[in-house]
Amino acid sequence: MASLDELARRFVEFADTSTGSRAPLYTRLATAVADEPAVLRLLQSAPETQQMPVLLFAAVHHLLLGGLGPELALHYPNLTASPDTSDAWPAFRTFVLEHADEVAAMVEVRHTQTNEVGRCAQFLPALGLLDAEMGPLARVDVGTSAGLTLLLSRFQYRYEPGGTVGGDSTVMLVCGTRGNVPVPSTMPRIVQSVGIDLQPIDVLDDTEVRWLEACVWPDQADRFRRLVDAIDIAREGVSLIRQNWQIIRVPNTIGLGLAFVGLLNPVGASLISDGAALAAGANSLRPLMTHPGNRSRGRP
Repeated sequence: MASLDELARRFVEFADTSTGSRAPLYTRLATAVADEPAVLRLLQSAPETQQMPVLLFAAVHHLLLGGLGPELALHYPNLTASPDTSDAWPAFRTFVLEHADEVAAMVEVRHTQTNEVGRCAQFLPALGLLDAEMGPLARVDVGTSAGLTLLLSRFQYRYEPGGTVGGDSTVMLVCGTRGNVPVPSTMPRIVQSVGIDLQPIDVLDDTEVRWLEACVWPDQADRFRRLVDAIDIAREGVSLIRQNWQIIRVPNTIGLGLAFVGLLNPVGASLISDGAALAAGANSLRPLMTHPGNRSRGRP
């Protein structure tokens, strides 16, 4: 277990080197936490390898996302349109000490986890080159978290300079370029994507999704919004898979049952099966018909 002095040093270092202009809220809070043993002590509940400032901040953020601490939430740029720019430390300290048991219980079992979809803008040029050289691709994402980067072809990209790739999407990734970046003219053809993670996030589990959102620094409101929109896209895909499973399973079960008792010949059972498959296929096209702009250019 890290000593309070060691934890204080980590918060000071975090404020000095990790946040700065990118996260002024966490910079201020980290500086203040370093001088408050009662708050530092809560982080000692975490596994030794996870006793880092970001874990404590994520635990507090998670509680705010759940609707607690409205006064503190006013200081979080991703939770309010007009954030309070006064010193957030008094409200933070009060909130953390009032919810000390919840914070300690959370850091005891959680670890920081991110799923930055912005990385897809860096992957796209490389995947475009591979597609041009090798043909349609299959890829494996190690450390996939909620699998959001597997949705690469569902996002739109704007390279500056370089142009736009992909159709309209609720997730727009803007990426500055330097030098001769091989921005593809169309979306690379990816025929299979597989994600691997020791602790994958189920996008249909609200608690797990909230933790993923909590790990985003609140000053990065645009990044938080991208994550929320990407999760919505992922949930739509999972929902379609489950719907299609029911569309196929129920008619096939009935058809097989009727064929087994002799009330339906094999040809009839095959027609039911084929019809269910066609219905599932049509259901899969529903998002494209509802949001036609989501169809990415260059997709088969």
